[in-house]
Amino acid sequence: MSGSHRERSAANFCYRLRTILRTSLIATCLSATLFATPALLHAQSSAELQQFRFAYKLMQRGETDLAEEAFDQYIDEFPQGDKLGDAMYYRAVLFQHEGKSAEAARVLSRIETTKLVPEGAVNLLKGQVMLDQKWYDDALATLEKVNVAKLKPGAAAAALYLKGRAYRGAGNMQAAAEALRQCANLESKVQVRAMIELSRVLVKLDQTPEAITTLEQSLALNSMEYEAEAARMAGDLSYRIGNYDQAVGFYDLVLKEHQTSDQFGPSVLGMLWSHHAAGRYELVLKKLESTKDLLSEADLGEAYYVAGASSAAADHHEQAVQLLDHALTLVGKGIMEEKVLYRLAVSQFELGWLGEMKTTVAKLKASYKDSDLLTDAMYLIAVAEAEQGDAAAGAAKLTEMIDKGDTNPYYHQAVLRRARLYETNNELDAASADYKRYVQAGSLDNPAVMRAALKYVDLRYQLEDYAEAEAVTQSMLDLRFTDDTTPAMTLEPAIEQEAMFRLMLAQIKLSKLQDAINTLNNLESNHPLHAYRTYGTYYRGLLLMSTGQKTEAIEPLKKASSFETLPTELRTNALRLLGVYYRQLEETDAATQTLASIESLTGKDSLQEDELLFLAEELQDAARQDTNKRERALSYLNLLITSGESDQSQISGGAMARALYMRGQIHQDAGELNEAKDSFAYVIALGKGYDLDAQIDLAVVTAEQGQWEKALSELKDLRSSEASHIAAKSLLESARIWRKIAQQRLLDDQPVSARDARREAEKLLKRMVLLYPYQELNPLPQQGYIELASVVRMLENPDGERELLSEVAEKYPESEYATYAKALLAERLGKLGDAQVFTARIANTSDPYLAARVQLLTGRLGALR
Repeated sequence: MSGSHRERSAANFCYRLRTILRTSLIATCLSATLFATPALLHAQSSAELQQFRFAYKLMQRGETDLAEEAFDQYIDEFPQGDKLGDAMYYRAVLFQHEGKSAEAARVLSRIETTKLVPEGAVNLLKGQVMLDQKWYDDALATLEKVNVAKLKPGAAAAALYLKGRAYRGAGNMQAAAEALRQCANLESKVQVRAMIELSRVLVKLDQTPEAITTLEQSLALNSMEYEAEAARMAGDLSYRIGNYDQAVGFYDLVLKEHQTSDQFGPSVLGMLWSHHAAGRYELVLKKLESTKDLLSEADLGEAYYVAGASSAAADHHEQAVQLLDHALTLVGKGIMEEKVLYRLAVSQFELGWLGEMKTTVAKLKASYKDSDLLTDAMYLIAVAEAEQGDAAAGAAKLTEMIDKGDTNPYYHQAVLRRARLYETNNELDAASADYKRYVQAGSLDNPAVMRAALKYVDLRYQLEDYAEAEAVTQSMLDLRFTDDTTPAMTLEPAIEQEAMFRLMLAQIKLSKLQDAINTLNNLESNHPLHAYRTYGTYYRGLLLMSTGQKTEAIEPLKKASSFETLPTELRTNALRLLGVYYRQLEETDAATQTLASIESLTGKDSLQEDELLFLAEELQDAARQDTNKRERALSYLNLLITSGESDQSQISGGAMARALYMRGQIHQDAGELNEAKDSFAYVIALGKGYDLDAQIDLAVVTAEQGQWEKALSELKDLRSSEASHIAAKSLLESARIWRKIAQQRLLDDQPVSARDARREAEKLLKRMVLLYPYQELNPLPQQGYIELASVVRMLENPDGERELLSEVAEKYPESEYATYAKALLAERLGKLGDAQVFTARIANTSDPYLAARVQLLTGRLGALR
């Protein structure tokens, strides 16, 4: 057999063997295929060789059960067979494939020599089997026989990987790291697996950052088989070193791409704990809600525990109790139940549910009598005894302890507890007084005292005592220096950050905007990764906008609106500020998109009256052709109108009138005349604006229903209105009604009467264009000219028509109506090419009145070509 034929046959064998044994890790797939190429089996007549070939062929076909029986038959019937060692090797491969490493080890121990399978392959398989049996020293001794330098890259990688695992099992982490690092540098089937194992070894060597970097490198190789495991492990290590944002990024990869993986549940828990540790309590609850249906019962129990802990940390203790109660139904006996019980007791205590708290502590004591948490729980009981009863009684008990003076061992705790009791019962003045006492009685170098000082600042802020809030936070920050430059006390970073943040909030309320900007700059300069970064971005945008630096405010406001960790109220306000800015600049697309983001974030009900009107107005033109946009526009208007009807204080009269008027227009455009009449009549009755416009449109609707005389009567007085736009519009609509009357009279074979009607229309239109030609009334005057030219032509006065069209072109030279007049004039003069050029310029006009006429003219010109 030629060398090339032998290589091709061996490669084909390698592929089939890997396919058959795909789930085996290394030796079963690689050992016999990546060493020296085995001799191919030739058809031979001996019973021994036929039996071996039969077993081998069955294994090639993936019929592993029959292959096992055939290899067993060969081993039993030919104990002195020429290929006994090879048969035992393949029998061990099949055992290993089934996870029966003990049986594989037994068979491998009987091999004396092989004819087809290289010795290195046998040792590699032995090494893997021994590793599975946790015989690490024996595995090392066997694997050391394999000369890695002589192996092909794939086999070399397999050998190094197994050596690395063996060294790790034997406790030699340095050697394990070296072997696995060499394996990870080779491109092979086990490269990613080696990186993961190397990361575990690096953690043992206290090299966690390097372990994370190694896992990142493994993820870059895009191995779907190991991606979930690597990402989850990287998340766990990032969490361990306090890099919570990085941890969330790794966990998120598992959540998005590997929902059926065993790593999914632990990754969800890792993400929840990361958000909790970072203080993103609201996000913990959102993530629980979005993943709870995908978690196992055990994982779900811990998930509810994290959510309960986050709710408690955010002082939402009722919610915490609900979540922790649910967690208790899911977790089994053990450390998790112990933690849940204690956390539940704490929240019950904070809520003043003392009876429930005692019951919970009793369960904790009964089930976990040696728990380290019992000491804290019993303190809760002691304090609860003092607070038992109503708030007044609880405060009295604590006051009794406080009145004994600071010699009482619970004095400071009692003062702090009473402050919290007052705060829980919304006695903010009393609570702030106790927080102040606690601070004054404590040591300023005690972080707990400083945190109480910040709590005092928060209460003074809620009580709108912004000057005190500013003074206290400034004093706290001044403790850092004995003078302007000499360092004194060192504040904990978290306390310093919160003090600076609360100082900025107070300065904003005191309208010290530049001071607030300076404070924010100092916060970000001293603590680039401070805990209030998302808030800082929002307030920077707010401050820049408030100080007139509107262009500079756009970027931080955009960023703030996209932060999921920022409270919805602030994200919405950021979008609202952007919306106002864009509307002022008449950037309607940007404004519409921004308001749509508010709707998406908080729902349509959160939109304010001016925003609802803006969105409806932007949709109004398109609503004539697009049913979906029409329904959306009506939904905005109906929401505003309904709010105004239910509570007049919620919606201004002007906004209500505008919404009703627009609704009437939309119904009118859709041919829903009765609905339009109702809306216009509502506007008139309301009397808060748009009532004259509504009277005109109501008359137009009346005319569309065929009541022409009534419509003309309703418009008569309006034609002499002092408001120019009302008079002009009334004249135009009256003329249009006379034109409809003329058309009807022609149909009724009354040409003289029809001509009289056109004369009435002519007089009205001439009155309009002569008295109200003002630019600010456009497009009414322009439409009047076009209508008048049309009437004059109907009255068989083509010269008069041409004069009027020329007048439009001269009076409004830059307008689309001027272009239309030129096109029409060119048509009348037989200059069809010019007419087509002018028509093409306004083919895409957004003016519905003009668009209809352009379409007709285009049709006529097309017919004449």
